[in-house]
Amino acid sequence: MALVYMELSFTIYDSYSLKDKRSTMKSISKRMHQKYNVSIAEISQQEIWNVGCVGVAAVNSSGLLARKILEQVMEQMEEEYEIEIFEKIVE
Repeated sequence: MALVYMELSFTIYDSYSLKDKRSTMKSISKRMHQKYNVSIAEISQQEIWNVGCVGVAAVNSSGLLARKILEQVMEQMEEEYEIEIFEKIVE
């Protein structure tokens, strides 16, 4: 069994208040969890209205497959939302 963790920091372009940010973050979390069955949570930068930081974890029998799932999550986030990822940490 393999656990792979990824931390993403990104700019949210269509966020002009904390309310906008929280709406976007909640949507990202819900959609990525439903589609890829990963654990995802906002981990820092909670009070900055145009910057998001999430931790994403995937558990699988193969570490390679878990990493591939996390890469798909990252690509899907950039496709579906007005964000730009500027930092990625994978462990």
